[in-house]
Amino acid sequence: MKRKEKEKDYTKPFIIPPGRCSRKERLFALAYLITGLLLAYIYVSGQTLIRMPACPLRTLTGFYCAGCGSVRAALSIISGDLAAAWRFNPLAVIFFPLLCWAFLMQCAKAFCGRTLPALYLPAFWIMAFVFFILLYTIARNIPLPFFAPLRP
Repeated sequence: MKRKEKEKDYTKPFIIPPGRCSRKERLFALAYLITGLLLAYIYVSGQTLIRMPACPLRTLTGFYCAGCGSVRAALSIISGDLAAAWRFNPLAVIFFPLLCWAFLMQCAKAFCGRTLPALYLPAFWIMAFVFFILLYTIARNIPLPFFAPLRP
């Protein structure tokens, strides 16, 4: 008698188990890790040699995008000032742990040759996330005092 295989429900988030990486992926992850560490050192030590460019959307239209202030927020988080980071971009502060997890996944690829467990998000959740970012972008451009904390 054949056993019926259990079908996976792709409508809910689930964890993708770890797997092995190719040599090319490991080299890319190592380059990614070295670049991240160099940037962190430059910003924490205050030796910025490059002036941060202005947001192109803000420059052209005068509107704030969802990412405006996220670089300053990341630098504030790295230097330990969470209140300043929240003032620059609350969305960046909320999603900073996910970026850290992605960075750790790249580190695991570079040094261990294996990936860490990854989160699979179905299309519904990705669309909900995009919709949330669009709402956030609109809300930070509404010229009312209630929405002022969302502006960088």
